[in-house]
Amino acid sequence: MINTTRKYLTGAACLGIMVLLLSCAPWPVEGELTLLVDDLDNGSWFTVSLCFSHDGSKVYYLSLGPDYDPDYFQIWSVDILDKTVNREIDYGYEILWMDVSHNRSICLMVCDIEYDDFFLYDLETSRFTDTIQFSGLSPKFSLETDSIIYSLSTSGIWKINVNDESEEIVCSRGTGSAYAPGPGDTLFAVGDSVFNINTGEAIHILVSEEEVYSMNWNPAKDDELLIATGLERDLFIFNIASRDLYRLDLGDANHTIIRDANFSPDGEKIVFYSTLGGWHSKDKVWLFEPYDK
Repeated sequence: MINTTRKYLTGAACLGIMVLLLSCAPWPVEGELTLLVDDLDNGSWFTVSLCFSHDGSKVYYLSLGPDYDPDYFQIWSVDILDKTVNREIDYGYEILWMDVSHNRSICLMVCDIEYDDFFLYDLETSRFTDTIQFSGLSPKFSLETDSIIYSLSTSGIWKINVNDESEEIVCSRGTGSAYAPGPGDTLFAVGDSVFNINTGEAIHILVSEEEVYSMNWNPAKDDELLIATGLERDLFIFNIASRDLYRLDLGDANHTIIRDANFSPDGEKIVFYSTLGGWHSKDKVWLFEPYDK
């Protein structure tokens, strides 16, 4: 399994300016592959916002599809042990994006009722707890605290304090629609790069930003970044400390489009969504447990 020893990366000794050439063959990572949800597609377009619950017992996701079907644009979950699928919220408006806290059962989401607001929703009590006025894309919780969220805009990554709704740009470098706020609220992955906002140093990963569909940090090990390359049909772990790139051997899912992926809270498991593309493509949610690497 992945080593889950938690440590923070600081200074040039850990970050520097590193260049990773994808022409070099990545280290292969084998593991156990489990199908959690089969044939998501009953007319859906695709699945987004894969998130583990804070205790790692279930995976949340959004299934996007036609406006006329009430089952789409809603939050679903699957239990990773018995594979039970449940609809988590019965909401009258379409949910377009979500993220789940790393610390408790609080969901951050964007709905079509008001694009300039983010909503906080308690998944245990099934109640809305707060509304945050901000116009941005793909809001995500900080790895460190529920009181900080981040959002992507054309000007960069914004930091929003939930308590007083103060906001500031924390990273204006990098391009692309995929991003990930990282360890210590100092490392930020954006498109094909990782930036340290304290030192100004950068890690440039030579992956075309158009190929990066999602990026997420390992919450249990600060030097691991998970990268899903979508149409390139690969899922990588990039280790910042060792400068190694690991390609996950996904077996039956290796020849599919991988749009989204995320780590479990303990860093030992990875959930990802795969599709063959097009209509009625038998979309699936998988669980991957890497062996030692």
